[in-house]
Amino acid sequence: MVPSAWLVVSRLPLTDSKKVDRRRVRAWLGRLEVTPPRACAPLEPGHGLAHQLSQHVGGLIAHGRHAVAASLADRDFDLVAAGMDSIQVMTLSKWLQHTYKAHLAVETLMRPGLTITALAGLVAACQAGQPPEPDHVDLLSRVDALCSRFTHDAPPRTLALGRVASVLLTGATGFLGIEILHQLLSTHAAHVIVHVRAASAHDGRQRIVDAATQAQWWCSSFHSRLEVWPGDLSSPQLGLDADSWARLVGHSQPRVDAVIHNGAAVQWNRSYRSLEAANTTSTVHLLQALAEREAPARFVYVSGGQMLSPAADDDERMAHAAAHATGYAQSKLVSELVVKRFAARSCANKHVQSDNHRHPDGHQPDE
Repeated sequence: MVPSAWLVVSRLPLTDSKKVDRRRVRAWLGRLEVTPPRACAPLEPGHGLAHQLSQHVGGLIAHGRHAVAASLADRDFDLVAAGMDSIQVMTLSKWLQHTYKAHLAVETLMRPGLTITALAGLVAACQAGQPPEPDHVDLLSRVDALCSRFTHDAPPRTLALGRVASVLLTGATGFLGIEILHQLLSTHAAHVIVHVRAASAHDGRQRIVDAATQAQWWCSSFHSRLEVWPGDLSSPQLGLDADSWARLVGHSQPRVDAVIHNGAAVQWNRSYRSLEAANTTSTVHLLQALAEREAPARFVYVSGGQMLSPAADDDERMAHAAAHATGYAQSKLVSELVVKRFAARSCANKHVQSDNHRHPDGHQPDE
């Protein structure tokens, strides 16, 4: 979740081991007076459905915090801005189905700007037999559109795949990525470059060290073989600076010999369109870079989001099966199919199916 407010304090309560005492912090925050935001207007009298929704949704968000529940009750608040999280929105979706026979998708309920009044309108429309149209995405059309960005096919090559001296890894701070990085640093002699969302290379390195330390495998000797490229998967060319991008496309030395694309925004409650830039377009940018190279490079794509099945080689069946899947699963499938088409005509690629769809708590929002 993105914080909606910041509290600046002079000090925090600590335990005897000098760590933040979370229990005392929670108790302190629970005693704070909660003032409804000015933009959170009171609901008009007589709008019974909206008042019922306000009471219930406010209680979900408050999660036992009576002051928060009281501040939201009978007010026309924005669900996302008020702090609705992915677990609460799934609970709300089931409650709406059971109580009002209103079938509203999680993506609809997490739409920015959805207020209690707007939610009441959607519920009333469902009860009147006029449910909102689903936010449908033609997945195969998106694959076609993204593949059309490849301005030219890389020429056929007979690849002499020698020693890999340099590897670029995306998504190194996540549940799976930190172990991939561990294996690269501990079992291979290659120089490892990690793409990290950070303000600077220094901050990115600290994120990596913190994640590896938490995973209990960091060793200071790894510093000499680790390079950090700050960037953002959702930005053009992954948010890399000109020098880093030139090395990726092979225009300057030392070049990148292999790419392991594991990075993604793992947010189960967001729509395909909101995840396309980070989860799908980033893959296209990497493949475009490989297509520009004169010297071939290996490419390993880590997929996920859907179960392996006998239909894995049938694009239409896979797209049909994912039509009502989460936006995350759809974004990973489109990316996978783009890689599949590119692999048929370009450099050495490998597609790896991860099992991260079994770990909804393995949140990896920061690539």
